Amino acid sequence: MRLKTISTLAGYELRSSLRNRWFLLYALAFAVLAVALSSLSLTGAGMFGFAGFGRTAASLINLVLLIVPLMGLTIGAQSLASEREKGTLAYLLAQPVNRAEVLWGKFVGLGMGLLAALLLGFGLSAAVIAWQGGVVEVQQYISLVGFSLLLALVTLSLGIFLSAWSRSSALAVGLALFAWLALVFIGDLGLMSTTVAMK
Repeated sequence: MRLKTISTLAGYELRSSLRNRWFLLYALAFAVLAVALSSLSLTGAGMFGFAGFGRTAASLINLVLLIVPLMGLTIGAQSLASEREKGTLAYLLAQPVNRAEVLWGKFVGLGMGLLAALLLGFGLSAAVIAWQGGVVEVQQYISLVGFSLLLALVTLSLGIFLSAWSRSSALAVGLALFAWLALVFIGDLGLMSTTVAMK
């Protein structure tokens, strides 16, 4: 594999994702929801005397478990299947590139765009917490962001796998949505089990 080829393909994927309406909608929705949840959690903490950051972190964890897998899976699911349907994937593979370089280029480019969208949302959320006088426990917040970014990359890779395996973009997106529902269900079971175990 050639790193220069991968970086070129990754740059193209990053620029394409920043022009994609669905990608921009996901990024905007995550940022708005993260800011809104942070603000509402701090408002509730001030009214009822709860611990501000713990309440906010719990809200953000629920948001991450719901939205981040959906973003990663659906973005990845459209990466190869849609280009295969349009014929652009066959044209790309006719160039002096191999399949591994195409896969890595797509993963790196889409991953950079996805991570940038999440970092924007978390950055705005941290700014809201600080602006409203909340206490940000930096180490815990960084851990939350780090695990969220890792979850995004894992679900993105799963989405790309589904896209490579599926014959159509509709099938790939359908499988991605099914996988998302399964992950949400498993995540909810895990949270409930943890809550019961800690009592």
